[in-house]
Amino acid sequence: MPFLIRLENLKFFARIGVFDFERENGNDFEVNVSLRVDSGSFVPESLDTTISYADVYEVVEEHMKREWLLLESVAKSIADTIKQNWPLCYDVAVKVTKIHPPIKGINGSCSVEYSD
Repeated sequence: MPFLIRLENLKFFARIGVFDFERENGNDFEVNVSLRVDSGSFVPESLDTTISYADVYEVVEEHMKREWLLLESVAKSIADTIKQNWPLCYDVAVKVTKIHPPIKGINGSCSVEYSD
């Protein structure tokens, strides 16, 4: 049975958007990450046999500091980096939500989820 590690409701201010003003002004975002980790070689109390959610958070944080055009690009890049950094991880899902999209008529949020 694998471990399912989740980081939920991570809040960031970032410069992501197709429009210039979105990247200039920034916006509030929420990121959710889940990853399945092989537990076959897990040793209790040994961090080396699992994945630290603090390290995963650092990956997300670094990505959210960059300027992007598309939520899709951010989500895929985070997932790809996690899979590259931790071979124990075999399934990753990343959801990036723009809390206040600057689109007339949208009073809610918009998000993109990528799974690999």
